[in-house]
Amino acid sequence: MQFPSAGDAWTLTLDTAARPKTIDATQVNNATNIFRGIYRFEGDNLIICWRQNDNRPTDFTPGVQGVWYQVYQRQKR
Repeated sequence: MQFPSAGDAWTLTLDTAARPKTIDATQVNNATNIFRGIYRFEGDNLIICWRQNDNRPTDFTPGVQGVWYQVYQRQKR
């Protein structure tokens, strides 16, 4: 995954067999900067809960301190 800044590239690792499914993002130029998360699909929505450099979230409860709760919606074509 590449953000607009050239130095802001990330490697994503998914584990689809885990329950809940897991996603990790590791910064390419700083391997100690890691976001650990869980994800799920609900219809056209992708829901990800992340925590930076800490224990992975265990559920999808929004509003938990230190956890980013993100919802992405698939664009209709």
